[in-house]
Amino acid sequence: MLAELTENLDAAVQAFFRDEELDRLARATGFTKRPDGKISGSVFFDLIVFNSDKLKEQSLNDLSLEAKERHEIDITKQSLHERFNEYATLFLKAALEKLLQKQVLKHVELGKLSHFKRVLIKDSICFEVDPSLAKAYPGSGGSASTAAMRIQYEYDLLSGRINDLSLHAFNDQDQKDSLATVALTGEGDLIIRDLGYLNLAVLQKLLDQKACFLGRLSPTLNVYVSSRTVVIKKWILSKSTGT
Repeated sequence: MLAELTENLDAAVQAFFRDEELDRLARATGFTKRPDGKISGSVFFDLIVFNSDKLKEQSLNDLSLEAKERHEIDITKQSLHERFNEYATLFLKAALEKLLQKQVLKHVELGKLSHFKRVLIKDSICFEVDPSLAKAYPGSGGSASTAAMRIQYEYDLLSGRINDLSLHAFNDQDQKDSLATVALTGEGDLIIRDLGYLNLAVLQKLLDQKACFLGRLSPTLNVYVSSRTVVIKKWILSKSTGT
């Protein structure tokens, strides 16, 4: 099943990216500085993305052998290790953003959503990592792994641009992240999140910023309409109908 999913992902990505486009993105994000460098954007993307079905089991030495076998490139594991830096992150993020832009514009019917400045959709995913990373990324404990990561991912449905893509410890729950990143939202935005992100403090901050939100409230919360608001609505309605 994993191999089938990976093949489908590879086919989907290949349909949107040419080597020339990936190389341009690599230069624009600073991942490549010289056009004659050993590892171009397209080669790095091939090693990391199109090799994803076995990447987690491979060492740097294995990737060096893959570069030799698939692209006839001689590169040491030390040199390859140096390429995993902040510019590699920017490059892969830009590629993901480009893919989303093409997918969103192709498949999404915006309708009334186009009235918003941005439509920000956010969710997180958790996964276990090697126990040696437990100090930086502690897990949930118990019978589960002692080390686990959480990826927070938010993108704008209207443009496909990434608003947040960050790694956290498993214990950094969604509500904590929601408070920490509320400054990334603003007036005219529509925020779509599930129950785990929403609490009264976050909702109040969104209202203060004149942002709209859509989500599920906790069943322990009650929602009330103040009598003053009802009176104002009735007055507006009576004026518009002339009654």
